[in-house]
Amino acid sequence: MKVTHLIMAFEIGGSETMLVDIMNRQVENLDISLIVINDIYNKELLSKIDKRVNIFLLKRKPSSRNIFKFLSLNWKLFSLKSNVIHLHNPAILKSIFFTGRKILTMHDMLKRSIKKDPNFISSFNSFDGIAAISNSVKQDIIDNGYKRQDKLLVVDNGIEVGNIKFKNRNNPTEKFRIIQVSRLEHNKKGQHILLNAIRELIYENGITNISVDFIGTGDSLNYLKELVIAYNIEDYVNFLGYKNREFIYQYLCEYDLFVQPSLFEGFGLTVAEAIAAKIPVLVSNSDGPMEIIANGAYGYLFEIGNANDCAKKIKEIINKPTTEISKITESAYQRVCNKYSISGTVNSYYNFYKN
Repeated sequence: MKVTHLIMAFEIGGSETMLVDIMNRQVENLDISLIVINDIYNKELLSKIDKRVNIFLLKRKPSSRNIFKFLSLNWKLFSLKSNVIHLHNPAILKSIFFTGRKILTMHDMLKRSIKKDPNFISSFNSFDGIAAISNSVKQDIIDNGYKRQDKLLVVDNGIEVGNIKFKNRNNPTEKFRIIQVSRLEHNKKGQHILLNAIRELIYENGITNISVDFIGTGDSLNYLKELVIAYNIEDYVNFLGYKNREFIYQYLCEYDLFVQPSLFEGFGLTVAEAIAAKIPVLVSNSDGPMEIIANGAYGYLFEIGNANDCAKKIKEIINKPTTEISKITESAYQRVCNKYSISGTVNSYYNFYKN
């Protein structure tokens, strides 16, 4: 079977990282190609793709209406003669003439991240199947008016659990170290909420043996740095910038808590990775992350957008007995191994293609 993955850009992000892992597994049994439409891609991430995957960079300028790029895309699809085109951005559909099987993966929520368009959901009927990365995303698609639920399937995101170094024990440390890994995009990822919670812990609760590291880059960096200064918490906050997955997988386990304060999130790949490192996770009670921790059975939660509640829950976690922390991290680790393995994701997609 020949499968071509089609994506707008290939920067560092959850969907792109996932796609690398998926293709590297798929190429063992399938003929796999990748087409990146826009001139936005991370060379290091591309280098992680198995050499057997055929990679085509069309280098279209974002928002360009260049007819030659449009024709080049369709000619490439025609020449590859794939059995399945697997799209990772719904907007690409209007640019292709491919008449074979077309599969879409929805990597995020529609109701908040995409402006409502009465024709948008109706365009989904052109796909032979739609994969939602979580039950939350599936329900969001249905809530926005998609009727063909027989074509809609949940394919859980998966991770290479065995590549992540995990914490062997949860002994108290001199400083309680918090980690947050994601794009610095506070209007979605909510990093400003965590900073406000840190301010409250330090100046209203007297908890000074604490620090938080942010891994990631994004447009909100300067705004978040300004908040750090305004809150007078420069000695407690570090922006580490971009780090590759090898670095993250090696050092996640050295932290005492992972916090994901997202305002909305379709899944939350970094939450699953933190669980695989056997560190406790605290997430806002939003969509995908709540699904990963099963509404609090395998992690901790706070009210979405509420910095006061975030600070309260961090304080509670700091004061919890290590035996209680170890119990929840161990059970959460088993859940991730069983439910969010990359093997399960790849097998689900293979069956989806066939059916």
